[in-house]
Amino acid sequence: MRENREPRRPVTLPGFALLEDGTTVTVAIVDLSYDGCKVEIPVALLPEAKVRLSVSRLGALDATVRW
Repeated sequence: MRENREPRRPVTLPGFALLEDGTTVTVAIVDLSYDGCKVEIPVALLPEAKVRLSVSRLGALDATVRW
C-alpha cells in the first residue's frame, strides 16, 4: 500500500458498477479521494477485476479492484 496517498473523505454516494461480465449492480461509495474509493457492493470481486463505476454528478469512471 502506498504510504503517501491522499486522505479519504467519508461520503455517501449511490451508484452502479458495470462488471466485466456485463452485469450491473447497485453500489454505495462510502469514502473517496483522488487516489481511490471504498465501495460497498453486494457481490464478491477479486483483486485486479476491472469495473466501471457510475455515480450521479461524478459520471462514469473505470476502476480496478485493489483488495
